[in-house]
Amino acid sequence: MIAAVSTPIMSVLTGQGRLRQPGLLLVPINGMRRRLALLVACRAYGLRPIDGPFGDFGDSDGFIAAAKRAAVLGYEGKWAIHPSQIELANQVYTPSEAEVTKARRIVSAMADAAKAGKGAVSLDGRLIDIAGIRMAEALLKKAVAMGAAA
Repeated sequence: MIAAVSTPIMSVLTGQGRLRQPGLLLVPINGMRRRLALLVACRAYGLRPIDGPFGDFGDSDGFIAAAKRAAVLGYEGKWAIHPSQIELANQVYTPSEAEVTKARRIVSAMADAAKAGKGAVSLDGRLIDIAGIRMAEALLKKAVAMGAAA
């Protein structure tokens, strides 16, 4: 994979056109496998997976639906091919106030646990471990970069 051969690469973008089959509205199973493989490769090499373009820039609802599908998979952004899509992408990918608050609580709870010599902690009845911390820290960093964390 190209992600392994060059250090200046920061993100990898999917190209939707080649993943679609004529007449289908959603990415077919083989296309989904490719999208997931790209996502896993990005994570393995520390890269940011960015979802490809949505061609119908007059269809705001379609863009938002496509962006939400990609976000659920783990993509960190969506390529906007028209200025009208920028705010739509920001709506989907900017962490909400509730998400930022939860991430801060996770980081705080884990800091307290670390002081007590623990490697994991329970918060709101759920186990929080190092993976949860990394996800919370990444969300907080993204929120700061997008101006969503005050």
